[in-house]
Order: sequence, then structure tokens, then C-alpha cells
Amino acid sequence: MRDERVAEVMKEAMADKRPREGWEQGVLETAIGRLRPSWNWKWALVPVVPFLFVVGLGYYMYSQHQAERSQQDAIIAQKAREAELAKAEAEKQAREFAAIKKELDELQNQLNKATTDAERKRLQERMNSLMGSAARRGHAHGMSGPKVNIGGDSSDPLNGIK
Repeated sequence: MRDERVAEVMKEAMADKRPREGWEQGVLETAIGRLRPSWNWKWALVPVVPFLFVVGLGYYMYSQHQAERSQQDAIIAQKAREAELAKAEAEKQAREFAAIKKELDELQNQLNKATTDAERKRLQERMNSLMGSAARRGHAHGMSGPKVNIGGDSSDPLNGIK
């Protein structure tokens, strides 16, 4: 009985060793599978996630910079408009001052050439009225330009220009 059992097991073992149909395909699949390593798609997340984080952070910083820059450009444009208005006002005052000075010089020449006291008095009154109008307009003490604060606040983007 024991010999029969051994013979049976040997027969099954020999049957298992016999090549089956399509055995070549199985051998090739296992060989190719060993050559091509299995790739886990989750490993793609390792470089992609930090890359997306850095790109997002960069875009956030860029947009913040653009917002601050547009605010500073608006402030600078406003200060430029104010400076142009101050310059136009200063030029207007300079023209008025030059006209008043010219008229005062003419009156002074007429006063020097005047022969009667009445004519001198009239010219003197005219000169006094011109001096008074010049004083009311701010020409008596000189012209003032835009105010500039030297130093300023360290957080001030315009460094004290007011």
C-alpha cells in the first residue's frame, strides 16, 4: 500500500512537471514583469505637492506685491498732481509778482520824474495800494513751495514727501 501511494505521488509530481499549453507566455510574462519594476503613482505626490505649494506661495506673494505697488503708484500719482498744481500756482504768483514789480518800477520812474506834489501823492498812493495787494497775495514775504518733511516715518513709502 505504501508503494502504491508513493507511485501515485510520483505520478502526480511528474504530471505537474509536464509543460502545459501556453507555458511560454507565462514564462515571458514573469520575465517581463521582473524587468519592469512596479511603479506606485503615490510617489508622484512627493515632488508635486511641494511644487504646487511653492507655486501657490509665489503667486500669493506676487499678487500682494502688485497690490502694494498699485497703491504706491496711486499715492505717487496723487503727489505728482499736487506738485503740478503747486508749480502752476507758483508760476502764476511769479507772473503776478513780475507784473506788480514792473508796474512799481514804472511808478517809481514816474515818481522820480513827477514835478508837482499832487502828482507825487497820487503816484505814492498807487504804489502803496500795489504794495498792499502784493502783501495780501503773499508776495511780500516771498513764495513758498510744496512742504517737504525731511526724515519722515520709516514705513512711509514716499520717504516724507508731503
